[in-house]
Amino acid sequence: MTTQTRKETSQMIAVEHSDFFRFTCLLLKHFGYGLLGFGIAIVLFGTFGFGHIAALILTLIGPWLARSAIVLGCMFVAAVVVESLRH
Repeated sequence: MTTQTRKETSQMIAVEHSDFFRFTCLLLKHFGYGLLGFGIAIVLFGTFGFGHIAALILTLIGPWLARSAIVLGCMFVAAVVVESLRH
């Protein structure tokens, strides 16, 4: 490897992602935090003997969480395709 090639590969090239990609990543991050908090709440409800409340919350919110995960997954796939076509 020549010194010119080393110099070119050692420099990081800043890649600017599209707004849609950054927004989708932000939504995925917050969705993950929400799932983490929801999981902790479910575990705490079960620990303190309120398993019936945890089951009720899970049956009410579970389908919406699944739908939200599917929509976010589709958004992420679309953002990745847009980014790959852009570059």
